Amino acid sequence: MRAALLLAFLLVLPGCTPPYSASILYQATTPDCRNWADGSRFALPEGADVFASSPKPLGDGALELDLAYFVPKNGEVTFTTHEFVVTTPHGPPVAVGRVALTERGVPGLPGSKTVVLSELPMTLRGDAIGDETMYRVNVQITSPLPDRFDFTPPQMILRGKTYPVRTLTYRWFAERKTYGLCT
Repeated sequence: MRAALLLAFLLVLPGCTPPYSASILYQATTPDCRNWADGSRFALPEGADVFASSPKPLGDGALELDLAYFVPKNGEVTFTTHEFVVTTPHGPPVAVGRVALTERGVPGLPGSKTVVLSELPMTLRGDAIGDETMYRVNVQITSPLPDRFDFTPPQMILRGKTYPVRTLTYRWFAERKTYGLCT
């Protein structure tokens, strides 16, 4: 009882929130990663999120992997690196993705415009307007890919602390004739 009261008191203090607990850090939840997933959302502390959608084939075996980083109003997240690494499942690197396009906008805000950025900034900042700012990042992989691979976006720094981001797992779905996120 005393512990519960202490916890309740600590949570109502200004600026106090429960400690961050990362959700699943590895996308594949079955040994063969047999289930198709339309997307994957990973929550970071401070209200920041990373969302991955299904990849787009580019021809000649190349893929474009789409990520959306959501940064809360007046928030800030920083990449530890700009390397988007592709590996065999839990294995060595097979490719490094190249950022092909970065866009910035405020979703759901009337009159807001999407801006194409010339390069991916190291720090993503949330605007003072709207609830969040979205950075859409398209990463192209032009190297030959195995039937199943992992894709690891860079870790993120929030308020001086480094946080891992979910490793996404993709595989070839023969019945769909395309790569997709899998669980």
